[in-house]
Amino acid sequence: MTYFRIIFLLVLCHSLSIAQDVKNPEAGYYMVVAAYGSSAEGYAQRFTETMQARGHETSYAYFPVKKMYFVYTQYFKVYNAAIAEINPTRSRTNVEDAWVYIYAGGGEVAEEKTGAPAEDQSNAEEQPAEEEKLPNEEIDKTGTEAVESVDSIRIITKNQEKEVIPEVNENAKLIYFEALDARTQEPVEVSIELKNSVSGRSLGEMAARETKKFVLPEDASPTVQVSVNTFGWVADAVYFDFDRPINDSTDYFLREQGDTLIILFDMHRMRKGDVEVLYNVYFIPDASLMRPVSEAQLIELQSMLVENEQMNIKLHGHTNGNARGEYFRLSEEDTIFFALNRQHEKTNGSAKQLSYDRANTIKRYLVHHGIAEDRIEVVGWGGKRMIYDKMSKAASRNIRVEVEIVE
Repeated sequence: MTYFRIIFLLVLCHSLSIAQDVKNPEAGYYMVVAAYGSSAEGYAQRFTETMQARGHETSYAYFPVKKMYFVYTQYFKVYNAAIAEINPTRSRTNVEDAWVYIYAGGGEVAEEKTGAPAEDQSNAEEQPAEEEKLPNEEIDKTGTEAVESVDSIRIITKNQEKEVIPEVNENAKLIYFEALDARTQEPVEVSIELKNSVSGRSLGEMAARETKKFVLPEDASPTVQVSVNTFGWVADAVYFDFDRPINDSTDYFLREQGDTLIILFDMHRMRKGDVEVLYNVYFIPDASLMRPVSEAQLIELQSMLVENEQMNIKLHGHTNGNARGEYFRLSEEDTIFFALNRQHEKTNGSAKQLSYDRANTIKRYLVHHGIAEDRIEVVGWGGKRMIYDKMSKAASRNIRVEVEIVE
């Protein structure tokens, strides 16, 4: 483990910059959006800061009966008010499993069966009204709602309520993912995918600084592949056993904090000689102009070049086959990159010329957005380097532009 990673983990786990009494929460009802083990306060704080940066009023606190830190967006003293906010909170925050935690204060949890606070609420500022203490006397009239706790799920329906105790799934695991630039040790925005290493079946994806629950199918091999493949960064993959993840060969990228498995990746920028395909850049048929969806990956490419001022690249254009024909391309001083327009020039050219013009469109986009022209070289190959047969179902992937790091 590098010195910077040690410092990062210490800061992550022990920072106390959010000013609040996290060890003494009040009795009441908390709209929880994330949960962390007792040794992972840093993660709770960081997720709280992330939610705040997204415009959500968010706090966190330690609840001793659960021995966990809960990140919450709202605090209520009235039960029905908390229940009514579950679906709006899920919609507003995009946290689909937001739930209400019922806390009685003083290190105790309210009786889960009724959802009412315990009679002794010495730490609460005020008691809920009597008719609100027993929500089963008047159930929410809006329809079906769910209130979850770490141990149980209460299903509330019109005029009835019952408790469902879910089976403990030993094949389920909470995972937190963090990626750091190997050079600067700064966080980077990438995502990972978890797959069963034998069947190749995907278990799901997650973004950096996200906590997510993954479930391994009962009939699946316990060996899981974790792969990261985000444009501009060197692709990487590691493996671990889902049931016993930490061993001598995995402890450099895995940590355990309470019931959460932490995956840490050191990310390396593309280097001289690396080549990556812009597979999310799509061209309009018979044109060197791009579809609007392509701009997202061009922004990633631009960001990489802005971050690395000494980096020079070569753009390799490719087509499906070598047929000659008419197509549209950018005219002089034209900056309409993502749609056909009357300003565009119609020409008749070879596949090699079309592939060059497509790569050159990307160059002109980058130059238009501040990248020096002499940092970008362009070459067109036509159909000389096709990946698939030109008549196959995958032939469209022959139409591509590759980015090579030349310096």
